[in-house]
Amino acid sequence: MVKSAENIFRTYLIPLHEEALKAGGDIKTRVGGISMYPFLKKGDIITIHPVPIVEIEPGDVIIFKTHDKLVAHRCIKTYPDKSTCLTRGDTCPSLDPIVTIESYLGKIIEVSRKGKYISPNLARKFYSTIMVRGYWFIMMMMRCLFTLNKTRRYLLKKDNK
Repeated sequence: MVKSAENIFRTYLIPLHEEALKAGGDIKTRVGGISMYPFLKKGDIITIHPVPIVEIEPGDVIIFKTHDKLVAHRCIKTYPDKSTCLTRGDTCPSLDPIVTIESYLGKIIEVSRKGKYISPNLARKFYSTIMVRGYWFIMMMMRCLFTLNKTRRYLLKKDNK
């Protein structure tokens, strides 16, 4: 039986990543999704460092495990106990379940795109201000524009008939 790349990743690589991070080592891996676009793009190479969860601040992009998947999302809020935080992908409309110390793996400390380095600290400041606070306004504007464009295309198609 041939295993898919996703099954191989879940079966073998995720446990290896977890072990390396728990042992205090950094890991490099390739980004596969679009939930953190434009900060992280599909194909970017990220370096994950096992920073303790108590040192995470809103705006940091963290890695956590959920449903046998590794997820990189931005920390939106840390709780007073400093052992849990709330996250969301930059392009996701809803919040993730609370990230606990058990599911937390580390923080992105480096991003490489097409051989160029992108500073997560500079991006953290920008995105924590724009994406976190202005996110809902931006998403509502994009939805309005999408709906208007869809309506315009429908009306144009109807007029041409």
